[in-house]
Amino acid sequence: MSDATARVDALMAQWKSLAEAGTLPSIEELCDSNPELVSEVARRVAALQRPDPHIVETLIPGSEVRRQMVASVVAAQSPGELDVVTKYRDLQFFNKGGLGEIYSAQEQALQRRVALKFIQDRHADNSDTCMRFITEAEVTARLDHPGVVPVFSLGYTKDNRPFYAMRLIHGKTLDQAIEEFHRDAKHTLDNQSIDFRRLLSQFNSICRTLAYAHNRGIIHRDVKPQNVMIGKYGETLVVDWGLAMPIGRTETARMTSGEETLTPETGSSRDSARGIVGTPSFMSPEQARGEDLLTIGTDIYALGATLFKLLTGTAPFHGATSLEVLEKVKRGDFPLPRKFKPQLSRSLEAICTRAMAVSPRNRYHTCTEMAEDIERWLADQPVTAYNEPWVEKQGRWMRRHKTVTVAVIATLLVVSMILGPMGVWVSRDMAARAEAEVQAKKDRLSEVATSSAATFAADIDLRWRMLSRDSESTQLLADIPLAKFHPAVAGEPKPLGAPMGNDAQQRLTKWIKDRRDYNNEFIKGDSWFIIDTTGLQLARYPDGITVGQRFRYRSYFHGKTHDVDPAEADELPVNTDLHRSTVFQSKSSGRLQITFSVPIWSTPDPKTRKILGRLGTTVELGQFSSLNNGLSKGQAAMLVDTREYEGGVTGKILQHPGWEETRLAQQGVESLRHFPHALVDEIKAHPDRLVLSIEDPVGGEYAGKWLAAFEPVLVSRSGTLVDTDLVVIVMTRDE
Repeated sequence: MSDATARVDALMAQWKSLAEAGTLPSIEELCDSNPELVSEVARRVAALQRPDPHIVETLIPGSEVRRQMVASVVAAQSPGELDVVTKYRDLQFFNKGGLGEIYSAQEQALQRRVALKFIQDRHADNSDTCMRFITEAEVTARLDHPGVVPVFSLGYTKDNRPFYAMRLIHGKTLDQAIEEFHRDAKHTLDNQSIDFRRLLSQFNSICRTLAYAHNRGIIHRDVKPQNVMIGKYGETLVVDWGLAMPIGRTETARMTSGEETLTPETGSSRDSARGIVGTPSFMSPEQARGEDLLTIGTDIYALGATLFKLLTGTAPFHGATSLEVLEKVKRGDFPLPRKFKPQLSRSLEAICTRAMAVSPRNRYHTCTEMAEDIERWLADQPVTAYNEPWVEKQGRWMRRHKTVTVAVIATLLVVSMILGPMGVWVSRDMAARAEAEVQAKKDRLSEVATSSAATFAADIDLRWRMLSRDSESTQLLADIPLAKFHPAVAGEPKPLGAPMGNDAQQRLTKWIKDRRDYNNEFIKGDSWFIIDTTGLQLARYPDGITVGQRFRYRSYFHGKTHDVDPAEADELPVNTDLHRSTVFQSKSSGRLQITFSVPIWSTPDPKTRKILGRLGTTVELGQFSSLNNGLSKGQAAMLVDTREYEGGVTGKILQHPGWEETRLAQQGVESLRHFPHALVDEIKAHPDRLVLSIEDPVGGEYAGKWLAAFEPVLVSRSGTLVDTDLVVIVMTRDE
């Protein structure tokens, strides 16, 4: 080594020491005694300060200043806060998703390959998607479970694009594994297939991972085979938590699970990803309807859809467009897995269809329950989702007691040669098969009833939502207090087209017509009306003789379950809740109708608002076409009101397929057919998946015995399911 080189090395060591101490001199000051070395020292310093184009830096969360730490400055005592810069080299494109793109990289400090996930350029300027990306990183990092990819750090590139570093997984997606399995004709779907058992075990790992996330108060919202990675050594990881959403947890739930609630510090994708989000073929009906208040049942449904693909090799829903797929999802319109794979175990099919029930309350209550049913099947034990027929129970017993079974069969063969055909065994087998077919028929009917009730509930919910939106109209709020009628008209039936009232009343008449014309594009209503706090009908469309009359006695005015005597009505205050009336006979048309109505408040502020009246729409009986969505040939749907009418009558039939021929014209409420009290009491006592053999009360071509599935109509309000006292009945001939 030359003397000049040695002196340059010494000067560079001095420069590094001063740099670490934070007291950097100029190059000239450093080389004051060696001016001839200024150019060489300057070149070396510049080389050290020049950023490497193949290096990205990430700042560990919690630090405010970027500063490189070296081992020599770490004191023996606790250093307190550390600001650490980690460098990654040799970035290579690895994969791409909807929001991010992943590169593999070499972590310089620990010399290991990691994955770096960056937000895509097209999303980098959108604050909502950036927040979703950062929330994804935080949620993934804080879910400390073997089934979630470990996250090492979060950082930003020099152009302020967020990214995070995580474990690099070498393997394939569950979707690829499923396709490979079904591509091989040699693979079977029975308990003895090693490859099939391996797939189900990996599926079970997904259930357990999601159970942990749910116990932390997080739902995934986009569970599907493509979002599960299977490592080279069998590790199963749930990835892509970009749509993860915190759900409300009570103190009881936290104490029961034993896990600390995970509330993202960076915000919530509940705010930045409202509406219909997820993958249509694997999302739940409540997601497809765009509901905001989701539960763990959403992930359980997606697990069922994932299991469907695992069992059949295809997704449960297909369509020419996403909209067509979403409509099928809302109705629960998917084929049974055994249609694709007839050899599939009925127990596995039952596990799948239970998880994919249209109503969340009919699904597994937790992912752990679903995982345990899969484990029971793998262990050749009965599962909770399927009521096994006698022949299957006997088959299991025989498999477990092979020695005894062989001896019994040998004995029976000898006896059979003496006594002839084993008629008793044959008849038992036939009876078991018949029982299994009846149970399958009941299960299918129950699912259709659940789907029909959910669709009808969405119809009711939409009516109340649109009425609530319209009730906040500034024109409506301004004109209601000013509306007046001509003295000759108010309180009396008026001839159609007669002059009504002042300018405010006439503006209300035009407003209600405009709202009816617009809303009827989405929800059909026979009439739309406005009443004030005295029960006075201020406006109605279509125009009728009832405008200017008082309706304090109607159930929608006072909120009771029935109309009251007009003489008693003056003492009743105006209803301030959403309301569905009992059946009444319209004064304008003479038809039997029910009303959906909402309060009209002077202002949104609960502290200062005053009730101004009610806004409502009427629907004629027999006009709820959504009840028939998803019905198969030979099936029929009814709508029953379980509220009590005059005389203590319950179970009034509000819609029946037989009415399409006769219609309801100029009939009183008392003419409606109803179910027996005992049956209504049983419906109320056992509302969940009740299937009975009944006699149709309407008769005519529908006379006789029917197998009927009953499902209550429940509407979500403030995160709680509210019973509307309506029951959907789907029936098919009981042959």
